[in-house]
Amino acid sequence: MDKRETTQSPSDETSTFDNKQYSVIKTGVPLTVDKGLYGKGYNYTVDFDSSPTLQALYLQAETFFRTDSLSPPQTVLNKLKGIVATAFPHQGINKVIDFERQLRKSKNPASLEDYAKNGIGNCSQTTLTLILLFEKLREKGMAQGAFTLEEADWENEFTGGGHTWAKYLPEQGEPVVVDVVRDYVGNEEGHKSILETVRWETLSGY
Repeated sequence: MDKRETTQSPSDETSTFDNKQYSVIKTGVPLTVDKGLYGKGYNYTVDFDSSPTLQALYLQAETFFRTDSLSPPQTVLNKLKGIVATAFPHQGINKVIDFERQLRKSKNPASLEDYAKNGIGNCSQTTLTLILLFEKLREKGMAQGAFTLEEADWENEFTGGGHTWAKYLPEQGEPVVVDVVRDYVGNEEGHKSILETVRWETLSGY
């Protein structure tokens, strides 16, 4: 699980469901992804202007938003999730770890473009890409609202680990969770069972 290095002091909030706790770190509203430095143990940068793969993904999103921006928010978010999921077909933490070992030998720091270009990423990379695309759409006046980066961290329990996803905050209405690797777009209550599954997989070494 990755956390953005920032001068801000993100607020820590502990939530409870099914008598279990997880820690959620909110990195700010709206979250600005571009020009950031991310990573936990291994840093990588996000620089949209020098990232042709991310720019190509943005053009896909822009094409859709130009024709279907008036669709219901959940439809739009599902499309955005689909664009990102298709761009990262090689998902899974082991593949990400192996890829990062290769990157360490060739360049430092790496960039989100390196992950996107090779189609390798897990929850952190896909979530950052999703928020970045939305950020660029918003800059052009094609999208409204904001995203937060949400993280559940179980590092103090047994084997450790966590999960990262995005939460869309519309100008009106309830927040919508977008979890690319878990193929979920919906309310926060419905996402809780997914988090419990991820927690079980993480702590059991599944």
